[in-house]
Formats: sequence, C-alpha cells, structure tokens
Amino acid sequence: MKRENINHFTSQSVWGMIGLSLITLTFYFPFWLRKTSRLVNGLLPTNQISTWFFPASILLTILNFGMVIPEIVTDDNPIVMMVSKLMNNIDCIVILVWAFKLRNRINLVLEAEEKTDLWFNALWTFLFQMFYIQFRIKQISL
Repeated sequence: MKRENINHFTSQSVWGMIGLSLITLTFYFPFWLRKTSRLVNGLLPTNQISTWFFPASILLTILNFGMVIPEIVTDDNPIVMMVSKLMNNIDCIVILVWAFKLRNRINLVLEAEEKTDLWFNALWTFLFQMFYIQFRIKQISL
C-alpha cells in the first residue's frame, strides 16, 4: 500500500468545504473536483480522469441556475419546471460520476484494498461525494 501518496492531496477541512459550497452556491464542487483530479492524473500516467468533466459541470451548473429566470417569468410553467428539474438531475449525475471516477483513481494511487483503512467506500462516496473524499483524505493524512 502506498499511504505516502496521500500527502500529494490537499488536506482541507470538510466544514470549510461545506462553507465554500454554500457561499458559492455549489460552484465550488467542479473546481475542487478538477483540482483533485489533476493531482490524481499526475500520479497515474494511465487510466486518467477525463478533462471534459470540468467544462460540462460548469456549464450544467450555470444552466441550472439560469433556469431560475424562466421559472419566475413563466410563473412555474410545468414544461419549464420539467426542463429545470432535468438540468438539475443531469448536473447531479455528472458530479456523481466524476466523484466515483476520482474515488476509484485514489484507490488505485493508494493501492488500497477493500476493507482496509486506505479504502474509499462506494456507499459513502455515493451519499456525500467530494465531502466524503475530502474527509478520507484528511483522515488518512493524519
């Protein structure tokens, strides 16, 4: 196992992440994921995380927030609400897929085996995405 590889990652407070996420209205998510993905890609010459996730996620987040105006203007038209919900769901799916790719690559970088103290759990990744990943990075680096 390569526990020392965890030192390449930024150990930041999860509470700080939550605060930044609230202040930036979730725009912080793609930036944190991009930064951490770049670190992982630097450590893994093969099996890299694609760079298209960042622009796609930013675009979806902007479109998701942009749907607020049509919702207000059309007085919550059902079609507009359906498109808004669809944009939100696609945005959430992209972030979730990206978080799982990151989790899988971190497990590779750490050469972690399931049920060891270095393993990043799939259920917790699904439930808390980057908050869980950052929590585990901080926990392992201590």
